[in-house]
Amino acid sequence: MVVVAVVGHVAWDHLFRVRRLPTPPASEPVLEHVVEPGGAGANTAVVLAGLRVSPRILTVVGPDFCSHGYESRLVSLGVDTSHLIRSVAESAKAYIFTDEHNNQISFFDWGCAKQLVNMDPPEEGIATAKHLHIATGHPNYNMKAARIAKKHGCTVSFGPGQDICHYTKKDLFEILANVDILLTNQHEEKVIKKIVHPEDPLELGPTIQVTTLGEKGSKILTQDKEIHVSAYKTVVVDPTGAGDAYYAGFIAAWLKNQSLEFCGRIATATASYALEARGTQKKTPTWEQAVSRAEKVSVNTKSVETTRGHRCS
Repeated sequence: MVVVAVVGHVAWDHLFRVRRLPTPPASEPVLEHVVEPGGAGANTAVVLAGLRVSPRILTVVGPDFCSHGYESRLVSLGVDTSHLIRSVAESAKAYIFTDEHNNQISFFDWGCAKQLVNMDPPEEGIATAKHLHIATGHPNYNMKAARIAKKHGCTVSFGPGQDICHYTKKDLFEILANVDILLTNQHEEKVIKKIVHPEDPLELGPTIQVTTLGEKGSKILTQDKEIHVSAYKTVVVDPTGAGDAYYAGFIAAWLKNQSLEFCGRIATATASYALEARGTQKKTPTWEQAVSRAEKVSVNTKSVETTRGHRCS
């Protein structure tokens, strides 16, 4: 199987259900509180493993990662943990509050991941992979990982998630120069465009830009076409981790040399499974299951023209 190195957080997700998200100084009772294994790096790796891709994760974890059963769980699902960096500090924790309309607000305790700023990614773990996916994490660590990947001829995807706020303009220019696929949601896309303005992200390195649009589906941009992918209609239990699942599906299909249209359909199908459970790694599809749902996802492709780096239809 194709080996994919994944850089991104491994964390414990504290998932809270509330009726509404209060505005200060109001208070709101917690309706439900569960703790689940999470983190964008681990979430993506778990989904990749189910899609017949061989993922290895390269980040820092604390002793609780092993002692609380998280590591053994990942290994049982087919995730290679042999390149992890071990710390004496506790692993990261996410505190995610979701209201009855699936609006969310989150708080992140970096834990041992604070140390990433001064750490070097394990070069062997990247050099022996075909592809590197960079998710959340400190820009310094992630930029180093991207440079190593390009040095060894790996393709690179970049989905910075909530940590996009830590990147400077210089950081983004550097990392995007080593990226093939840029993966974001609408908010992250706006932040990136604001930071790199007046440049177009597709002029800075990536040849493919993918943006998830929630209930409106997703869009895929290249220099010569724009693809709109519909959403898959399902009952949403919890939206946490759906973006990670989407990215994993897209990467898996792309590495299997599928068309961009089919990559978008597989990604949408994969994300739909994550939406159906509380816990980012609770419900992940096999490749066959994703293909079955992908058949129900529609796409619309149109050609675009480029003028001085700015697309117009």
